[in-house]
Amino acid sequence: MNNTRLICGAGDLLGCGYYRMSLPYKNLSKLGFNVLLTNKLDMELMPDDVLVLQRQHHEGVLALTRRFKDIGGKLVFELDDYFHELPPNNPARTSYPPGGKEIKNMEAFMELSDLLTVSTPSLGEKYSKFAKNVKVCLNVIDDDEIYMEYKG
Repeated sequence: MNNTRLICGAGDLLGCGYYRMSLPYKNLSKLGFNVLLTNKLDMELMPDDVLVLQRQHHEGVLALTRRFKDIGGKLVFELDDYFHELPPNNPARTSYPPGGKEIKNMEAFMELSDLLTVSTPSLGEKYSKFAKNVKVCLNVIDDDEIYMEYKG
């Protein structure tokens, strides 16, 4: 049994939230890690060990993350798209306007991170100017995977 405790703040549970957060952390729990997947973060939930955040940009979560880092916690930040240049026809562009506070907050999360995970080498190169430790984790789904319980 591994005593490492992880709190995973998923950006969503559909698409990349499912295959980049739910599935990997379900597998970590099978290996004995204490894992909680949620989208309701507060200091009382914060783990002693690792906070994993996907596509976060909210100022409240950023403030909470800074407090967590101040007490020695480790942050893994996860991105699956290049939010700095979303095409005009991408519906997410309204949530992440070029040069907007959401993008600036994402940059702050990347700078705070102990590890930034991205889905492609190209994203790794582009985001390496914000994060000191970037790893590419390709999108791979095992056909036998099933949905992990969600605590929202």
